Amino acid sequence: MEYNYQGRILPHVPVCLDFKNGKLYPSGRPGLGVELDFKHLTWIAEITEPVTAREQTYFRPDGPITNW
Repeated sequence: MEYNYQGRILPHVPVCLDFKNGKLYPSGRPGLGVELDFKHLTWIAEITEPVTAREQTYFRPDGPITNW
C-alpha cells in the first residue's frame, strides 16, 4: 500500500486505497476496498438522542443551510 500518510501503513487500516505514482487505481475489492480493524480503535462516545439544534444552524430565506 502506498498512501499519502508519509508512506506508513496505518495499523487500523490494514487494506486501504491503491495509490501508485500518485494515482488512485480501482481495486477488485467490494465497496471502496478499504478494511477497518476495530481492535485498534477506542470507543469514545455514543450518541443516543437526535440533535435538533435548529437555532444554531443558519438557514437562508429560501431554505438551504448556510454557514455565514
